[in-house]
Amino acid sequence: MQPHERRPPAPPRGLRRGRGGPPLLEQIVAAFIAPALAATNNAAGGAVFTRLRATLAAEQNELARTLVAKYFDATSHRFATALARALPHLSQAEVFWRFNFLLGTLYYTMVNPTRIEHLSKGLCDATDVDTVLAQMVPYVAAGFRAPSVPSGASKRVNRKGAR
Repeated sequence: MQPHERRPPAPPRGLRRGRGGPPLLEQIVAAFIAPALAATNNAAGGAVFTRLRATLAAEQNELARTLVAKYFDATSHRFATALARALPHLSQAEVFWRFNFLLGTLYYTMVNPTRIEHLSKGLCDATDVDTVLAQMVPYVAAGFRAPSVPSGASKRVNRKGAR
């Protein structure tokens, strides 16, 4: 099976709150990003496909938007629904905004995996998928756990970020 023929990851079924395991939010985030990161080390062209997928998501033409919608919207909606259930303090719009930021983090990491190696002068190894996952999951989860943004707050934030 070619990387582009793979089915999207299964919805986050079987994830549950409980003792002894990671919190539900981290389970959902990991279930979404782990398959994409794992594909970057696939010797059968997974790395090329992963970079192509991430690049396609950033394209601003109709064909790219159609392909992304066709092949990724259903999975994205399943995960956004699971995230919304795990994050009752957020509005549906806030969940989608934060999901969009998750995608940006994931895509940048997949498109330019050597950037962190260069920037960190070799301290960080982007080919170590387990470490990337271990770093990315709590980072993304913290963004989802951030407080809800009050209605109208965007009007009070200027371009420099000061209120």
